[in-house]
Amino acid sequence: MDDYAFPGPAAPVGSSAYYVIRFADPAQQQPLVALFGWRRELIRIATGISDAGLARIKLQWWREELERAAAGTAQHPLARRLGEAMRARRLPLTALDAMAEATDEDLRGEAPWSRADLLAHCARGGGSFGELLALVAEAPPQAGRELGTAARLAEILRDLGGELRRERCRLPRADLQTAGLAPELDGLRNPASAEPLRRLLGELADLARLDHRRAGAASRWYALRRALLDEVDSARQAWDSRPTPPPLDGPCTRQLRRELATRIGPWDEGYFLYFEETDWLGRARRQGLRLGQVPACVDACKVDALVYGDINDLVAAGRLKDAGSILAAAAGTPTTRPGGDTVAAWHAWGEAELSAGDAARAAWSSHPSTAVRKEDMP
Repeated sequence: MDDYAFPGPAAPVGSSAYYVIRFADPAQQQPLVALFGWRRELIRIATGISDAGLARIKLQWWREELERAAAGTAQHPLARRLGEAMRARRLPLTALDAMAEATDEDLRGEAPWSRADLLAHCARGGGSFGELLALVAEAPPQAGRELGTAARLAEILRDLGGELRRERCRLPRADLQTAGLAPELDGLRNPASAEPLRRLLGELADLARLDHRRAGAASRWYALRRALLDEVDSARQAWDSRPTPPPLDGPCTRQLRRELATRIGPWDEGYFLYFEETDWLGRARRQGLRLGQVPACVDACKVDALVYGDINDLVAAGRLKDAGSILAAAAGTPTTRPGGDTVAAWHAWGEAELSAGDAARAAWSSHPSTAVRKEDMP
């Protein structure tokens, strides 16, 4: 299998890389695949190797292989493709190496001191990538660099929660001090830090929002990252606008900290199936805790969508019919809440949800348009 074919591992169907390349001029697609393959390799080095020392050794090998690619003597298939792209599109080796330098900074795990330091890091990792994407499209490289810097900042904001769980933080230390936030990770995870942290993240998100610039593939890549910021902001506003959080909720998907589970205690195994979770939520409520919802997750969790994975997995497995039935069932489920805060009311509500979802799924499955031919599968 060619790892650098299109579509392929470097740009799988449904990924942002896929759509950036899919709508590019055919003559630009192979250089773009090589660039996204290079970025994928850097991400794998930064996140896929637990030992930072070994990761830096591998990164150094790749930097030397890039030099061989520029000279036409590379051995790795990706490096050879990058060499061809450098010669055909006049891509500077310095931009490719700057992306590697940003990865090396990530491996060192040092938080930037100032906002300027953070933006400089984003310029090395994302700005250089945006510049390369623009050059492939024969677009202004400076516009691509600006868009790429903003796109990388958006990614850092997106990944903040996971980074904190891995005991890392990329937020500028000077900004944390100005906001009255302790730079220690435990302090940032403290609920009391939520509001000042939200304001700081809002300021950084504004830096990642740029006016439209014509930069070919870089514009499409940035547009997807900009849409991510807008979606996060929309979800935050939806939560802020809720008059009160729900007193109880169904049992499909829930996230909680270990210390919270220890505080409330285990589920009561005397209940049958889902009712032990309702009882657990009631105990949490009696201890003064509130339940929160993530609006974007509600529909997907109602009808077993998580059994199949995300939409990319559905496409890859050829389960288009299942995907359609899931979406139809989600659209057909009731949006009302139980009439009362009792086990009986929640039971009746769950039965109504199940019936409506099954009916919508059956109606969709019997529709003539659901016939899927083998040759239609990716």
